[in-house]
Amino acid sequence: MNDRGNWRSWPVPTAVWATFLLYGAVAAPVPGVNEPHYLCKSKHFWQPAWCADDFFLASPNAHTVFYATVGGLTHLVPLDAAAWIGRSLATIVLAFGWTRCL
Repeated sequence: MNDRGNWRSWPVPTAVWATFLLYGAVAAPVPGVNEPHYLCKSKHFWQPAWCADDFFLASPNAHTVFYATVGGLTHLVPLDAAAWIGRSLATIVLAFGWTRCL
């Protein structure tokens, strides 16, 4: 019987998500590799006056979709909180997909 819509099917993806998030927090504390670059670039995408004289931030944008979506988040929360929110969302998607592949 398929119980994917049942509330009892959520503990396993939740446990996998918590495990992924905990491992990520221990293995690569914030800021992780390249997180400062991507987060600063996304903030600069939305606020061009922020660090306007920085050569890297003024360079052409290669990941416009990422900057357009995450950059809005940097208006609301500090950069480290944006990194945690991004990690949480990415690991939720990964855990949900991983547990549904059975």
